[in-house]
Amino acid sequence: MSDEIEEKILIEQMLRCLGTLSDYEQMLIHKHYFEGRSVSSIAKDVEVPYFTVYRRMHSIVKRLSQMMGLDGR
Repeated sequence: MSDEIEEKILIEQMLRCLGTLSDYEQMLIHKHYFEGRSVSSIAKDVEVPYFTVYRRMHSIVKRLSQMMGLDGR
């Protein structure tokens, strides 16, 4: 399979997995990974303590990795 096809399949899988997240979780992922915002900046925006946002982001990324089979299992 070509690299281009593999990449397209991976992107489609990632989008399906992102679609399973709540609106709040999608917003956190979008702000951090697509807008390049820091966890500190996001925490200020949503008026939630830094560590709460950090833990939530860690949990979301771990769950996405598991859904995509990228967690090393």
